[in-house]
Amino acid sequence: MTVQLGVETGTLRIFRDGGQVVPLGSLRVGDHLHGRISWTIDGEAVPTFAYFGPGDACVGEWATCFPRLLRALETTPFEWEFPYPDQGDPQLILRRLEDRVRVEVNEYESDDWSGEPVETWQAECSWSELREQIERFLVECRNAVLSVAPKTGEKWWRKHVGP
Repeated sequence: MTVQLGVETGTLRIFRDGGQVVPLGSLRVGDHLHGRISWTIDGEAVPTFAYFGPGDACVGEWATCFPRLLRALETTPFEWEFPYPDQGDPQLILRRLEDRVRVEVNEYESDDWSGEPVETWQAECSWSELREQIERFLVECRNAVLSVAPKTGEKWWRKHVGP
């Protein structure tokens, strides 16, 4: 099984309070970074990453979560859940099983993920491939941010993602 994870750097933009959308070059340390994240397992898209519609994910949240996810998934068995049940987003759970990771996406009627899921999607991928793709994603994001906003981008990255 092959896994691919990436950010479409040309879609990166900033969401500010009040819904203002500004180009990445205007980045400030407290800004929210959004864009398109594509994640496929064996060519099938993982059904998530749609904050304000298809192709609009909170890239900053994922850049913040992915390093923690990598550290957590170093242990087997392990289960990790994306920690933000809001805005109707699906529940994303990753389970490390030896050298594999099971990805599960649950759709709920409620925004707080209560009750039973109305739809579930699952796939498995190699742990080493997923780790490699997450590391590549982080490098792509960092390079995109630093290329258009070098000084502020470095401060933003350290605040939201780490050194």
